[in-house]
Amino acid sequence: MRLTLKDGRVFDAVEEFNRGSAENPMTSAELRAKFDDNAGSVLTADECGRLADAAARTETLADAGELVTLATHAASA
Repeated sequence: MRLTLKDGRVFDAVEEFNRGSAENPMTSAELRAKFDDNAGSVLTADECGRLADAAARTETLADAGELVTLATHAASA
């Protein structure tokens, strides 16, 4: 990015790797905050929590359909 001020000063900045990329990963707290911010437009805080908790357990869920149920049931309620 290059920013040129009215007085002629120029500032340059380069971010080689976007936040959230493999090279510049988000922390668990940042990822959860981003999820809550996005999902919060259609889910309550409790629904966001239940869905996020289930997503964190994806590898151990008996049926991945639980994620779909949590996301679609809450959004349609």
